[in-house]
Amino acid sequence: MFRAQNKLNGNFLVSIDPVWLSQKEVLADICQTDQVICPYCKEPVRLRAGKYRRWYFAHKTLLNCPFTHESPTVLEARAALYEWLLTKVPSKPGWSVDVEIPTGDPSMKKRVDCLLKSQSKAFAYIIFDKSVKLGTRQELQDQICQKGWHLNVLFAMDFFKPANYPNSVLLSTTERDFLTMTEFDLFDEIGQESFGSLFYINGKTREIKVIRRASLMHSPQIFEGEIFDEELQKVLISPKTGELVLPGEYEKLQALKEAKRAQEKRDNEHRERILQEQLAMMKKTETRSERTGSEILKQTLLEPPPENHQQTQASLPVCLICHQPSSDWWYYDGITNTCKCQNCSDRNKKPRT
Repeated sequence: MFRAQNKLNGNFLVSIDPVWLSQKEVLADICQTDQVICPYCKEPVRLRAGKYRRWYFAHKTLLNCPFTHESPTVLEARAALYEWLLTKVPSKPGWSVDVEIPTGDPSMKKRVDCLLKSQSKAFAYIIFDKSVKLGTRQELQDQICQKGWHLNVLFAMDFFKPANYPNSVLLSTTERDFLTMTEFDLFDEIGQESFGSLFYINGKTREIKVIRRASLMHSPQIFEGEIFDEELQKVLISPKTGELVLPGEYEKLQALKEAKRAQEKRDNEHRERILQEQLAMMKKTETRSERTGSEILKQTLLEPPPENHQQTQASLPVCLICHQPSSDWWYYDGITNTCKCQNCSDRNKKPRT
């Protein structure tokens, strides 16, 4: 293990911390006094290393500590990941990196391998070199979720098992359980169900392998996707989730988002143009209807009502001589509405001799 505790002051010591590069003898001397202990079983540890191995803490007595015998594969990957994360901290003021952090459950035999944290957020990295039971997987995720940490899972490179198809891989139940959908899986057109990304790490060669846009090819375990290999030192970190990001992926994502925004703008402008055209047509129709109604109303007001000829004839006085209604009379009786018309008067006049 790389993390031990000074039992006198409670401070934690990380054997692969760069601060000890020039002080290994000092740290080794401290361990000789049984002052440095395992944080979990509280037994003394000593500093050990070989010519080609990293410095690490080893138990002086082999008791029932769950972390006495850890996988060399996980240790190599953990050290490589820790040292890589340290290179990212200088560009992130207020951030720090820790290693081998307990989840909070003493019975949990799996720790957070590396933790990148600030005052407001934390990214937990866990490395698996073998399959894990469903109950352990769920409990591990629950413990990390309760702490408010964002979980990033990496698998040892030996986990990667290619299938007999191009760009395909055989995934165990543990790998399938930790398939994670990220924004970097949304580059292509949405035409098939996508399950997300997986990450693999080789601690010795300091290389990673990333599967993007993994989708089920043959149920239950053959998946296909885009597979990338990259040197760990060239990999970036997502500031949102702590996810490992390949070179060029961020720029590609931004270009995709910009293209999407431009397309949405064009679509909105097209919809607005159609809406304005529809409103103009409606207004034109309403204007035509108003004009037609106004003309009808105007014509109705200007035209006098038709005369009732019979009513007019009935109201005229009746001539006492010819018994015909007439408005041309020389004698009129308003009480009886009778008259003597000019025609009868002219006929009765005798010519002069």
